[in-house]
Amino acid sequence: MNKMAKGAMAIGVGAAMLLGGGGTLARWNATEAANAGTIVTGNLDVTAAKGVWTNTKGVVIANINDYRVVPGEALTFTQTLDVDLQGAEMKATLGLNKLPEGTSSNMSFSTPTLKQKGQPVNPMSLTQANDGEMTASTTFTFKDTAAGQQDVNTRIDLGDINYVLNQVAK
Repeated sequence: MNKMAKGAMAIGVGAAMLLGGGGTLARWNATEAANAGTIVTGNLDVTAAKGVWTNTKGVVIANINDYRVVPGEALTFTQTLDVDLQGAEMKATLGLNKLPEGTSSNMSFSTPTLKQKGQPVNPMSLTQANDGEMTASTTFTFKDTAAGQQDVNTRIDLGDINYVLNQVAK
């Protein structure tokens, strides 16, 4: 073999050893911190204060447990809510969970009516701008379709009804 062929062969064997033999070829690289800051998550919460019941005529009911509702009557429950909606893109709805099992089919309830600083608020379209205190009113109606003695002397426990604040997914 001539010198050139031997030299080329030596270079080829050396390169093969570097690549396949566990060696590395050096290449330049550099890193720099992105300084991206810190992400902070938002919050979604609701707290209810003690409420007040009123009857169809707007009269305050001192003790709802002693009040006797009749067909065609509507009772309204009003209370202050502290709504915590934190997040630049926060969107939420506020409603009530369903009536308890065994509740009469002659009873229904409305979506809460909300007011914040005296202004109406859409409970189906809450945003971070609605963060804070608001007043919620919900009307419970005993339908006038009760026939005969249907639902006479029936106790309807509304103690398990809760406000439900749900984030609306984007």
